[in-house]
Amino acid sequence: ILIDLSHLIAAYNGTAEYALSLLHELHPLLVEEFDVCVLVHPVVEKYFGLSNLSLRILRTDSVIHARFDLAFVPQQVFSPFHLQRLNRLAVKWVINLQDVIALRCGYLRTADADFCLRFAAKHADGILSVTSSSLEDLRSFLGSDSFNGNGMSTAILHAYPEPANEGPKEIKGVPEGDFIFLVGNHYVHKAVSEA
Repeated sequence: ILIDLSHLIAAYNGTAEYALSLLHELHPLLVEEFDVCVLVHPVVEKYFGLSNLSLRILRTDSVIHARFDLAFVPQQVFSPFHLQRLNRLAVKWVINLQDVIALRCGYLRTADADFCLRFAAKHADGILSVTSSSLEDLRSFLGSDSFNGNGMSTAILHAYPEPANEGPKEIKGVPEGDFIFLVGNHYVHKAVSEA
């Protein structure tokens, strides 16, 4: 099994948090029964300290001759090159769809992203999503006949372990008076400036 993290950049964001959380939960479950490899860019491997974990790492900067029964990508694929690599490395591949914002927001939409999402919906052996509404949004956007009838599509909700009950903590740097706290990045569709 290949866990494909080649899409991650050396930055902490929601996509990285989700992918790394899945890696940390899935790897121990899979490694007892399967041969598991993680595909990652060397800069990203170093940034997130993946070499400190007991993972079998394949680096994107080397020639990969391995073949896998299954590749899992914990995000949607936006590059035709990435699709080509998945097809070359694995007999079957599954992607995880966060949302279709990259296609619904005109300034984010590219011909490559549009092609890749349509191709993946038609040809992936499975599409997972973080919510059932994201899957419905994909079906609505692409049309239900755009999905691979033989592939699996299901929602697996984001989940985190219960935090330890350590009592209230002081939060430093909170401004006095009225303020708005926004969680997210500064993409135009997040309306941060307007908020």
